[in-house]
Amino acid sequence: MNKLITYRTYATSLLTDIQAAARSEMPRQEVILDWLGEFLLRSKKRGFVMVQADVDDLNALDLFVRVNQIAATVRSPLT
Repeated sequence: MNKLITYRTYATSLLTDIQAAARSEMPRQEVILDWLGEFLLRSKKRGFVMVQADVDDLNALDLFVRVNQIAATVRSPLT
């Protein structure tokens, strides 16, 4: 599987987990959902190049979900 597909799958998994969380248990839920949606749209565009900042943001969102004890899919950190 190429790296871009891995990143998109990771983002989709995060999006699903965050959408399933109750609004009361997920701080800044709408902002996070907006960012993930935007990322998924950007990553579909021809010529999209994944940058380290996007990888770092996806990893940070995964950590944010875990720190806030949101029920989530088990994901390994992206590299």
